[in-house]
Amino acid sequence: MFVFSCSAETKVDCEDLKQGERAPFMVYINYADLFGAEQLCQMYLMREGFTNIEMEKRKYIQAATVEKLKFKEKDVQVAVKEGYFLRMFEGE
Repeated sequence: MFVFSCSAETKVDCEDLKQGERAPFMVYINYADLFGAEQLCQMYLMREGFTNIEMEKRKYIQAATVEKLKFKEKDVQVAVKEGYFLRMFEGE
């Protein structure tokens, strides 16, 4: 599993953001390859209405660590089950 710290702009007004505002994200992608996981991260953010995605940090989480975290961390649990999880943070 990979975890990405990134930011992206909204295409249109949504929730508490106006069009063009940037929002920070943590994105969990349950995929074995870094290149593929990064492409999926960008695709999922675009599907949610975001653009101009900046990848800031990338981290690989070992399978044994994922097994431990999925019982403690809801974000990891959802990513294991669904294949990904997006978390947008308030403010930048």
